[in-house]
Amino acid sequence: MLSASHPDLITSYANISSVYDNIREYSKAFSYFKGALNITKGSLPPNHSAIQDVRQGIEIVRKKL
Repeated sequence: MLSASHPDLITSYANISSVYDNIREYSKAFSYFKGALNITKGSLPPNHSAIQDVRQGIEIVRKKL
């Protein structure tokens, strides 16, 4: 079992966010993207590309809210 802050969960959170985005559940998508961002900040170096990817996802969903 992975810890709640394990970097492998970033992809899972982002994928779940994408599913919610596709079914127009934008608040849930936003919530999962924020969870992914929290994990990236706590487990990856500040210049890691995953951080930018998650932030882009957040901005896309934020515009739809």
